[in-house]
Amino acid sequence: MPENKATLIQWLRQGAGKPILLQLLEQSRQADSPLRQWLQQLPTDKQDEFNALLKLAVEQRLAANGKDTDTSLLQLHLLQPNGRELKLSVEKDPDASPARSTEQSSKWTIRLALPVGQYDTVHAIAVWQQQNLALAFESDNREWLKRTEVLSPVLTERLAMLGIDSEPAIFTLRPPQVIEPNTEGLSILI
Repeated sequence: MPENKATLIQWLRQGAGKPILLQLLEQSRQADSPLRQWLQQLPTDKQDEFNALLKLAVEQRLAANGKDTDTSLLQLHLLQPNGRELKLSVEKDPDASPARSTEQSSKWTIRLALPVGQYDTVHAIAVWQQQNLALAFESDNREWLKRTEVLSPVLTERLAMLGIDSEPAIFTLRPPQVIEPNTEGLSILI
C-alpha cells in the first residue's frame, strides 16, 4: 500500500488490481487507517474529490469484469465551476483481436465534449492508430468552430514538438440538436 500521495497516484495510474482498490476504498472509510488520516489533512472538497475518483476507479474495474465486448474503457463527466459538464470517453477499437493487440496496431478513440461560453460545446475527437493521430472538431456554433480552426496550428505544432505525427484536423459544423418532445403521454410546458 502506498504511503504518500505521489506514490498513491502513481499506483492508481498503473492499474492497481480490483482487490487492492476495494481494500483502499474500505480503508478510506476506517477512521484509524493511514489513508483516512492522510485524507483528513486535505480540505473537505479535495477529500470528496478523492473519494469520488476512488469509487469511480473501483466501478470501472468491476464493470470491466466479464464485459470483454464493451469497448468503452473510461468515461468521465467532470463538473465545471459554471455548472456545465466536461465529458471524456476513451475507447479501444472493438475489432482489435488478440493477434493484433500490439501498440502498433491498436486503435484508440478519445472523445471530449468541451463546454465553451454559456451554452455552446466543442466536440473534439482524437483517433490514435499506428503512431498517428487524427483530430476532428465539431460544434453547432460557427464562431467557436472558426476559433478552433484558427488555433489548431498551435496544437499541431505542439504535437510535433512532442514527436506525435498528426493528420490535418477536420472541422465540421454540426446541425443544432433539437429535442422533440415525446408525443406519447402527458407533456406540460411552462
